[in-house]
Amino acid sequence: MADEFDLHRELTFLVHSLRRTVEDRPPRGIGGISTAQWRRTLLALEEVRVILRQAARDGRSGSIQAELVHEAHDKLISISADSEIMETISSMKLLVFIASQRERAAMEKYRGIPAGEALIKAIDLSGAIWATRNQAEFDLVDKEELRRLQRIIPDQKISPAKFGISAGKIVVVSQHHSPMKDDVGSADAARSHLHQSGNRIIDALRASNCDRRLIEGLEGLQAKLAESDNIIELGLTNIGCEAMCNLAKAELPDAVCGMIQGHTTAVAMFVAQFPEWQRFSENAAAAELMPADIEEINRAASQIISHVEGRPELADEDVPKTIRAIRNLTSDPSTTLRKAAFALLRTIENFVATVFNFGADFIGNTAKKTADGVSDAVAKAAVVALMSVAIAGATQMTGVAGRISEAGWMKNAVEIVQRQILGE
Repeated sequence: MADEFDLHRELTFLVHSLRRTVEDRPPRGIGGISTAQWRRTLLALEEVRVILRQAARDGRSGSIQAELVHEAHDKLISISADSEIMETISSMKLLVFIASQRERAAMEKYRGIPAGEALIKAIDLSGAIWATRNQAEFDLVDKEELRRLQRIIPDQKISPAKFGISAGKIVVVSQHHSPMKDDVGSADAARSHLHQSGNRIIDALRASNCDRRLIEGLEGLQAKLAESDNIIELGLTNIGCEAMCNLAKAELPDAVCGMIQGHTTAVAMFVAQFPEWQRFSENAAAAELMPADIEEINRAASQIISHVEGRPELADEDVPKTIRAIRNLTSDPSTTLRKAAFALLRTIENFVATVFNFGADFIGNTAKKTADGVSDAVAKAAVVALMSVAIAGATQMTGVAGRISEAGWMKNAVEIVQRQILGE
């Protein structure tokens, strides 16, 4: 059990260092962090540290108390989902506090990294201990509960992003949308015309003193128009350009502003020829998302991004890039258009559904082809880590899932995953 003890020791030292890092940075040294917020953070980390110490108390008998490691893992996930605590932790760099020279050398790789990144690593370590200790327990999962999970998880929905699993990690899947059969010829002609007219507008803007971001936004729109068959992505990019134009009106000549507005209106008419955009727009209009809902959705997206960014063993680099690009359209909940917020909600749903399906398939012994040569032990660790990421995102949207009936499946699915697969 040397590997298990090594993982547990590293995890314990990491959580101890996180706690001491916070303790050594009282509120007066952290801009905008209240004493109550700082104290909550300190107490949450201390609770995890105590649980981990307790988990090793029977170490002399040759084992770690796995149920306590599960509890620590669950609490670390809760910490990562708490925006106030994460604000406190993310404002710091990790200080490594280890007395032993041997352990200090082992922990040196963590010195000076962002404390938020250290917390994510702690979640990974606790999940790895679970995977190392409980590989056989996958066979003990209630098969009826597993079938129930598979029934609950919906097919991926119309969204600017859909996902798949390749080599044991999550990837963005290309989408190709076509106009209705009778509109194919006119759609192709319209695309060509829009590409030419948009390029003329960009040339005019380059000769002006307008905000460079407006030019970059239109260049992005033109690239999507020329290269992408993902009509949802194109429609949302167009909405973003329209919003930027409205903000830049004061610095643009009336003629140029009129050209941009005419162009974005024409692009909107173009995407309206695609049945996928029509269905997406109808669903978005029916969703009735409020500013508080949009804040929840943004937090969920941020959770997923922070957990998978720079983690090639879990996610292709396009996954956080894609989610961030969609989230950027919803940065201000008070002015965000419903379609943009709904697109982010659907994207997160698709992410969670893909991960949960992967876990259910793996436990049901049908993921061997999906894993594409990934070793059994590595794949099990990836399942645990990805499930934890999906849960961290889904639990941020409890309010939205309660109000938007189509998203309600996530609550029930999370409960099954926590109980049956993660053993929490």
